[in-house]
Amino acid sequence: MQNLDQRLRQMGISLQQYIEMTKMDMAAIRDQYRAVAEDKVKANLVMDEVALKENVEATDEEVEAEIKDAAKQYGVDDYEKFKEIFEKNVSRDTVIENIKRRKAVEILEKNVKLVPAKEETKEEEKED
Repeated sequence: MQNLDQRLRQMGISLQQYIEMTKMDMAAIRDQYRAVAEDKVKANLVMDEVALKENVEATDEEVEAEIKDAAKQYGVDDYEKFKEIFEKNVSRDTVIENIKRRKAVEILEKNVKLVPAKEETKEEEKED
């Protein structure tokens, strides 16, 4: 819900305005986003496990680059001021987790092996 609220604010819409526009209540909105949130949590757990098994680390330079990228995305000119505000509002650990997860995805992409899909037999089709 916090992510939704943040995205809406970036578009200039409050959560209350979104509720009015969609004619949904908070319970309906939560239900709508629950599956997405569950999938994201599951994916993060997998990426965290890959990062752990592969001893993935995030360097200070990578953390600094991540913060600089965020400053660019927001169009901020005063990097030092942005960094100060960013570090107060976003945990350094969160940045490190994001870097590790991205590296875990890269590891999986490099090691993925595609296999042809199994053709369904007539018996399997009948079961469906």
